[in-house]
Amino acid sequence: MLLPLRVLSERALLRRSNTAFYAALATAVALIVARSLVWILFEQSGFDSDQAVVGLMAKHLADGRAFPLFYYGQHYMLAVEPWLAAPFFKMFGASVATLKLPLLCLNLVIAVLLLWLLVKKAGLAPLDAFLISIFFIVPPPLVSARLVEPQGSNIEPLLYVLVLWLLRRRPIAFGLFAGFAFLHREFAAYAIAAILLLDVVTGRAFTRERLRDYATSWGMFALVALVVSLLKTKADLLGPGTAGTLNLGGLDAQVANWGGLVCWNPAELALNLRWLRYENLGMMFNYRPDMLGPGDWTQTPAGHGWIAAALVVMIAVAIVEIIRRRKHIRPENLEFGVYLMLVAIAAAVAYAVLGCHVRDNSLIRYTLLTLYFPIGLLMLFVSAKPPAWSRRLVLALVVVWGAWSMLDSGRFLAAYLHRPPNSPARELVNYLESQGVRYGRGTYWVAYQVDFLSQERLTMASLEKVRVAEYQKIVDEHGEQAVHIRPARGWPPRCETGLSFRLWCLEYLDRARNAANAAP
Repeated sequence: MLLPLRVLSERALLRRSNTAFYAALATAVALIVARSLVWILFEQSGFDSDQAVVGLMAKHLADGRAFPLFYYGQHYMLAVEPWLAAPFFKMFGASVATLKLPLLCLNLVIAVLLLWLLVKKAGLAPLDAFLISIFFIVPPPLVSARLVEPQGSNIEPLLYVLVLWLLRRRPIAFGLFAGFAFLHREFAAYAIAAILLLDVVTGRAFTRERLRDYATSWGMFALVALVVSLLKTKADLLGPGTAGTLNLGGLDAQVANWGGLVCWNPAELALNLRWLRYENLGMMFNYRPDMLGPGDWTQTPAGHGWIAAALVVMIAVAIVEIIRRRKHIRPENLEFGVYLMLVAIAAAVAYAVLGCHVRDNSLIRYTLLTLYFPIGLLMLFVSAKPPAWSRRLVLALVVVWGAWSMLDSGRFLAAYLHRPPNSPARELVNYLESQGVRYGRGTYWVAYQVDFLSQERLTMASLEKVRVAEYQKIVDEHGEQAVHIRPARGWPPRCETGLSFRLWCLEYLDRARNAANAAP
């Protein structure tokens, strides 16, 4: 009689646990969509020519005009994002929103996979797993922007870290995936190194079986590199019609490029570390006070100095309890938590200590993997079964951090819904089309936005670095009809947008019209 009751009780607990898990998943999905809305729905919230090039690559692929293998004009960084966006372009048309939608889907995949690992593999309660994951689910607004930005392959390394962990005992699959991940974004090397370091520390690295696994994995890695090198001869590396016309390096291109970004300058180290602590990580974890949006449009507060103190308390309490109660942590949980922290530390150290361009606000995307540090730390903390007071304190601080980050994102979205700012790039496209312009030249940061936002109705050649050779050729062939977009830097102030555009283009429009009228 007792056995059936026990079985029924276990089934009820399992159903309750599954319900809580799915509720955590649904909440995570809703929050990720909410914090991404402003960056997807409003093209003027964060879109530039680097992203426009990705959009053009996806459009060329969807139209069957090109086979992009790397980012146009480069011989490294596999063109994963254009291949993800091309089906969306086919179904819904090419736009900034459809360009960013697959990256939103990747955000959701990472959240689901992370929660699954924490609940199903690490054995954490769904609520605990959700709270631990809050640093990825609702980061501050500028971090949320980078996570749906088709620029520099920002979001994919966070997925690769989790997948590589799952494949670490499957040498063939691990090697193949590691080769793809590294050739896509070299940040995958942090995860590979962390897994190897854990093997060394635990002694597994020196067993015959594990050494055989390493040899197999590196063989598969080399196979991926070889295949990519062969595909390079068939790829359009500088836009449509450029397959086989360029020689942009061999198998060592990825490593050579990474090496070119590495600088060791002891004299700059202190300043770089200070920048990392306050500017970079301050934006990443929302303790650097700032205002979102220019003062002539709206001032939405983001970043709060008091959060730094809250994070210090959270980290200090968690570390103390982990050390005190480390024997309660399952070995698998210990390795996974340490793995996430190692990846995060490697990303921060490589950026600040070995980077050539550290003090640049746009390079926050290089340290997005640091989001895994608090997740790994809190996983170890919860796994250690800490006293109730410390558990409540730490998780309460996590909730407060997440609430303020979400509040900042909500304020920014509300500002856009209430009073959306102008879009200079869109206004320029509309103005040029209204004047009958079809060809032109402009700076890099102007040209490719115009090309993409006009759906290539306007052909704008770049006066600086060239990503699409076809545009240069077309504009050269219609030189007398081409306008010249000036000035050389940036967009005009919003209050002068229309006038500035006319000043940029007026003399060249007259010449273009005359040439068009004289044409037979």
